Amino acid sequence: MDSRYATSVSEAAHILGRCLHLPDVVSFVQGLNGRFTARQVAARDVYGNAEFRSFYTYVCSLAHIKRLAKEEEELKLLPALSNHAHRQFKDVVFQVSQVVWMDLGGCRKYWFPPERPEEGTHSQAPLKEFTVKSEDHEIDEKFVFTYDDGVYTARLDQATAFSTFYTNEAIYQAAGKEFCIALDVALAMSGSEAVVGSYYSVMNTQSKAEGQLNDTLTQRTNVDWCFLMPLQCVETIREVASLYLDGNKEIGLPRHQIPVFVDERGRALNKYALYRTDYFVLNEKDKDYKK
Repeated sequence: MDSRYATSVSEAAHILGRCLHLPDVVSFVQGLNGRFTARQVAARDVYGNAEFRSFYTYVCSLAHIKRLAKEEEELKLLPALSNHAHRQFKDVVFQVSQVVWMDLGGCRKYWFPPERPEEGTHSQAPLKEFTVKSEDHEIDEKFVFTYDDGVYTARLDQATAFSTFYTNEAIYQAAGKEFCIALDVALAMSGSEAVVGSYYSVMNTQSKAEGQLNDTLTQRTNVDWCFLMPLQCVETIREVASLYLDGNKEIGLPRHQIPVFVDERGRALNKYALYRTDYFVLNEKDKDYKK
């Protein structure tokens, strides 16, 4: 599993997952009545600092970010100040401006929807305890809110949570402009799902019903994906067709059989068929038959 993860997840995604993984930050605010131990505060302070500094250094090196830093000199868009931007992000859910304990921006109900719709919404009573519950057979953590009048179990909706950095003024102000700029870059690095869908549509056109090697399918898909439309690369198509029909002895490529199959009976029947622009004639005896 580790090897598959290493080959399928980019280094950039791995770095972001070590410093911007929202469930990790939320787990630091577990406790009773909003009181946190020194260990929790220490864990929050050191969480993902090295990874975020590496990412923030890249953000600050981008040309449009450099121009923005010159135009607005008060912005802390310097690699050495990465901890400031990262701390702002962590403070949104921790310490003074907490979504969990103080319901910052009224976002608690959006960040933590109910595990089951029938559970309703969060209680309006004071929150007494907040805990994170992990189970071996579950991928996502469960978050348990204990109010004065009951217990509420929820899951963290990360997509909605990150969207509030753009749609909720209180969240935006708490996170700070520098972190929101870095978040823009992080989300843009994720790629487009539409591109992935288009690529696999091309792959589907190159697959064969009788099966083929994965390497062959990959190469055919990459060629189809990267090449221009056939009408835009006539010379290339001509050379490819020549290799297909005639082969190449120097590289050991045999000629392919033309995939055209003719039925002998059909060939004999069509031997006597005549085609005219003004009428269709089956044979000489039916010359007067028009269709």
